[in-house]
Amino acid sequence: MVGQIAARTPWSPVEALSPPTIYSFAFDDVTNELSHIGNFSGATGPTIWLAFSHDKKTLFSTNGGGWASYDITRDAITKHPILSPPTTIPSTGPCQNSTTTNQIITSSNGFIYGIHYGGGPKGADTTSRSNCGEVLGPIRGSKGNFQSIQAFEYGLPFNSSAHGLALSPNEKWLYSVDMRSDALYTHSVDRKTGKVALASRVDTELGAHPRHVAVHSSGKRVYIVNEAANTLSVWSSEGKNASKPVWEEEWDLLSGFGHEVKNRTQFWSSEVQVDPKGEFVFASTRVYEGDIPGYYSVYKVNKKDGKIESLLTRQETKLKGQEVAHQFKVAKWRKGHYIYLANPRIAGMGGLEILRWDSRNNKLESVADFTLGDKGCCSAADWLD
Repeated sequence: MVGQIAARTPWSPVEALSPPTIYSFAFDDVTNELSHIGNFSGATGPTIWLAFSHDKKTLFSTNGGGWASYDITRDAITKHPILSPPTTIPSTGPCQNSTTTNQIITSSNGFIYGIHYGGGPKGADTTSRSNCGEVLGPIRGSKGNFQSIQAFEYGLPFNSSAHGLALSPNEKWLYSVDMRSDALYTHSVDRKTGKVALASRVDTELGAHPRHVAVHSSGKRVYIVNEAANTLSVWSSEGKNASKPVWEEEWDLLSGFGHEVKNRTQFWSSEVQVDPKGEFVFASTRVYEGDIPGYYSVYKVNKKDGKIESLLTRQETKLKGQEVAHQFKVAKWRKGHYIYLANPRIAGMGGLEILRWDSRNNKLESVADFTLGDKGCCSAADWLD
């Protein structure tokens, strides 16, 4: 069994009527059975993103304008994960007046990095939000407790909306993308203290609105999915470019394999991730308006340097409408030539879909789907085992 956690989204109008919830699922990669095995009360604020610590003993989440952590134990009989009540981690400095935390990632040496989202490119009000990042670290002398150890701003007040971030494989560099000012930020990371320092800010394509970012396992390429442009851009982070990546090429996420979209404004691209072995890059394009399907795109990349070699497939999402292809999560384990993705679903009554990439036949297929009956779910997912 493979345990997985999915979280409720705050983007549904029903969110304010009920507390955030974290749903637990188990997936069997032999039978492709997906089972809902438990619910856990979330923190006090909306839960948009999840990340497990590297030792799998703690789950971290966004929590309104701050953060939350949950201790993980196992049921003695079923071995299913059990979450403790959440511990709130307040934000500090320029981040303390934030209303929305957006993404959170963890490092192998126990530090956590997160973004406070200051509003999107479509004119969202940013006057009450912070545009900053934050570093969390363990509290000395405590067991499993964390605190904010650094808050840093991405740009002038209310002039940026950093939305996605990723660490380099050696964890020496933190890359962040800013949707509002169309920029890629690089921060150096002090491995001992966890704190960061700005190394560079590079302009991306004007109006493209870079949403999420991923780094190849070689550390030599950075991939950015551009929400408004519906493109995937590739940047060199090889050698001296690690501190200031250089743009190399652009891949269209709305054309190829018989899919030629006429009205590009009906879509906004969402996610990009790399498989653990560095052989494939996965990207999603969700629907902005209309009862139409979104797209998944899968690219073959060079394992040594991360250069994209070809588009392997572009497939329509199973469901139609807004928010179908959203923040999928690639599993860190593989079964033979199969790679698994967890795709939380906001559309309809909320739920979770498991996708399987068949690398022999270059086909992405839906192998399991669970509807929760919760219109407020789901915005994020992560694999525990």
